[in-house]
Amino acid sequence: MNKHAVAGMVSLALAGTAQAAAAQDSAAKAGDPAYSWYIGAGFGQTFASIPDQTVDGIDSALVSQVPNATFSVINKDKHSAGVKLFVGYTFNPYLAVEGGYADLGDSTANMDFRNDVTLQSVGWFNLQYNMTAVFIDAVGSLPMSEKWSLIGRVGVSYNRVHVDFDGSPLTAVVSSNDSTETKVNAKFGAGVDYKLNPAFTARAEWERYKMPDPFSDEQFNVDTATLSLLYRF
Repeated sequence: MNKHAVAGMVSLALAGTAQAAAAQDSAAKAGDPAYSWYIGAGFGQTFASIPDQTVDGIDSALVSQVPNATFSVINKDKHSAGVKLFVGYTFNPYLAVEGGYADLGDSTANMDFRNDVTLQSVGWFNLQYNMTAVFIDAVGSLPMSEKWSLIGRVGVSYNRVHVDFDGSPLTAVVSSNDSTETKVNAKFGAGVDYKLNPAFTARAEWERYKMPDPFSDEQFNVDTATLSLLYRF
């Protein structure tokens, strides 16, 4: 993400602070509450790629340990289903604060070790990253019509990556068959809201999380595309 995109999201997320008084008056005239709580749930797709440094390092270490292996075939699955649950508080039509939990799905790398003469498989190794986050964001809203609004968010998330791996007939290259890393990082997002009625709002958005890699000093991006339903009360 370039600095101009980040600056735009920050500006949108914080726009409500400069318009709070006018927003409350407008909400009162429209018959909507100036302040309200809401809860929501979202489902969608995530995209994340295990860092090449980790995959290449494990692959190089294991090729020499597999009898008769001379090369490997690596397949990555970067897409997964994701889900998030959240609660928010609306200060005015332009600004809310939101916190929640996101299950960002899995990202995998599967290594198939082969002999270059027979081309037959002589061993395998599977690496799976499971990613979750707990977050709190400032969410800015820019009404475009009575129903539609643009939204932008900036915040922080406590990110957790848990790794499962196994293989045969391989000897593990780490001390156990799992590893976990956590880290707090900034996060961003943007999307649109559609007001179904005073109580329910549909939301489509993109978000980016930055996750730690348990096997290297690298961090990697997790992008999510989510459809959510909000209930205000």
